[in-house]
Amino acid sequence: MPSPRVKSRRAESSPSATATANVAESKEDLRPTSRRPFRILALDGGPAALLETLMLSGLEDLVPGFLENVDLIAGTSAGAITGLMLATRENPAHMLPVAENFWLNGPNYYKNSLFGYLKALVGLGAINDDAYVRQFLEQRGVLAGRTLRELSKKVILTSFEVNPVRQAAGIHGPPNWQPKIFHNLAPDADDLDVLAVDAALSSSASPICTPIHQGRVDGGLVSNNPSMIAVAQILREAARPVPTAALLPGDLQSAVLLSVAGGRAHECLDVTDNSWGYLPWLANPSNPLLLLNAFLSGAAQAVNLEAAQILYKPNFCRVDPYYTEPGLLPFVQADPRKQQQTAESPETHELLQDAARWLRQSGWMRTSEAAPTNVVAPGA
Repeated sequence: MPSPRVKSRRAESSPSATATANVAESKEDLRPTSRRPFRILALDGGPAALLETLMLSGLEDLVPGFLENVDLIAGTSAGAITGLMLATRENPAHMLPVAENFWLNGPNYYKNSLFGYLKALVGLGAINDDAYVRQFLEQRGVLAGRTLRELSKKVILTSFEVNPVRQAAGIHGPPNWQPKIFHNLAPDADDLDVLAVDAALSSSASPICTPIHQGRVDGGLVSNNPSMIAVAQILREAARPVPTAALLPGDLQSAVLLSVAGGRAHECLDVTDNSWGYLPWLANPSNPLLLLNAFLSGAAQAVNLEAAQILYKPNFCRVDPYYTEPGLLPFVQADPRKQQQTAESPETHELLQDAARWLRQSGWMRTSEAAPTNVVAPGA
């Protein structure tokens, strides 16, 4: 099946209220410098990884080479799987057709044996088996047997340890579940010899839906939008007394970040001072995943607010379209057809045009090899 592509023609104008990209409020604020910034691509988790991949394809059509210029890819859950595929190549664009093909095969991703479904039905097993994901990722042309050390790009991936082998640095007391951040930023990083396949499965092990992997579950429990996790980890590594720290941005103005999400539905509750118990929140007939959607949506929007403010607004861009068809999330997002329709919509193309302008003006495409200086800006 041919890989769908987002059209690279200029879309007709559409109401800006339908979908917006969080770019600089003033074009005059986009002040290019002679120094090449550190370029971060952050990919959200969620069941709409196909939409994210199609939008990346559309952006690559509009700004050829933008993926090759990426310095670091951050990902959560499905975004971690896509990000790891892209990170295997110096030019991640070469892996876009592979990622599209993977996410188009949703029926294979969401699959289990008859016995597995019976266990899931009575609550004793995960709904999905991860065998297909593992087999696909272990192919020679995908992740194969690569470790994080052997990737062509730097990566940061979120997961959540329910059975930690050891406590995180600075944490004392008995073992307790905790966030796990995989990365390959430094030559002495703990995760360099972790198989990329294991990192992918650890980040995407969604509770109830997917088996726990090596004592870890879905990174969405930490942050479904990995933007601020990436910024915090980079600044932490940049402050360490190791030679490679000089290759990382030591201040917030030396980095630019493109955040790509899996789309939104028009969510709004027609309530004011209603007294709701657990039934409308947890078993709402019109939206059975209401509370989960609220948690994920609110947390992702909070990260957007933080990143736009902390990173210096012209250095941050968020692409998160509304779906063209109404429906319950994440059921809408899990439908490849609806993801394709949303990717091809005029509203999404308008978002990509805005993001393309941001890429050109933010310094993302700058070819200067001058590395960011490791000097923390006053007040940063």
